[in-house]
Amino acid sequence: MRMLTTLLLMHGMADDNVPFGHTTRLMAAMQEAGQMFDLMTYPGQRHGIRGAALQTHLMKTRMSFLDRHLKPSGD
Repeated sequence: MRMLTTLLLMHGMADDNVPFGHTTRLMAAMQEAGQMFDLMTYPGQRHGIRGAALQTHLMKTRMSFLDRHLKPSGD
């Protein structure tokens, strides 16, 4: 049985290091391959997400992803 790998993609929409078009190409390739992923975008943010509220959101997003995918079943 093939195990599906899940990836968390997080992208600042104003990132000048990684254009969003590159991320959409990655998403399309993953969809074609049947690979699962979660996506969180940050409008107006660059490569580093700034601001206390957004930093909190970023950390909660990461923790939620890890809780969903790394906790043993039945917990």
